[in-house]
Amino acid sequence: AHALAVMEITSLSATPSPVLAGNNLTFAVTVENNGAASPADDATNVSLTLDVSSGILLYQSETITGATCSATATVLTCNFGSLAAGSAKSRNIVFQVAASTPDQNLTSPFSVVSTEDTTADTEAEITDIDVEADLVVDKVAPSPNRIVPGNNVVYTISVTNNGPSNAAAVTLDDPIPAGFGTRTYSGDCGPASCSLGTMA
Repeated sequence: AHALAVMEITSLSATPSPVLAGNNLTFAVTVENNGAASPADDATNVSLTLDVSSGILLYQSETITGATCSATATVLTCNFGSLAAGSAKSRNIVFQVAASTPDQNLTSPFSVVSTEDTTADTEAEITDIDVEADLVVDKVAPSPNRIVPGNNVVYTISVTNNGPSNAAAVTLDDPIPAGFGTRTYSGDCGPASCSLGTMA
């Protein structure tokens, strides 16, 4: 009998949405063989794929019983093996959203095929990606904590990005207190200004 396996993605969702760049995004995917319920309509070598060439989605893990997923720089592939006619599998696939991703609506088109049904069924999920960085400034006074008029005073200032997203175009401005003279920066700054660029 002619095999009539019909592979379809019958459910696709992503959580959380919106998701912050740098955090994890979980896709819940249901793959179903809608062929008639007979052994002749079973599907073999069922494969689910997603284009990840943009570098935005970084594959982490999956919970797919009887299936394995792997990712290259361009594509995620989940091999389901065989799927009986009339049956389905619903599982989660976890990605990290690259911390460098800007605000955007990301379209993620998943496709499924099998040996018997080589015409890909493609379903896409649109996810809102937001950016949120948490910058912390720490300023340490000289030790001993004593200022001698006419001498230089050195403060140590550190800037930390606690994420989860990258912070772009970071600048530091340390106001000069009354009674102090010229300010100069060193380290990753200066000498006249402190531009730190993008901080992961």
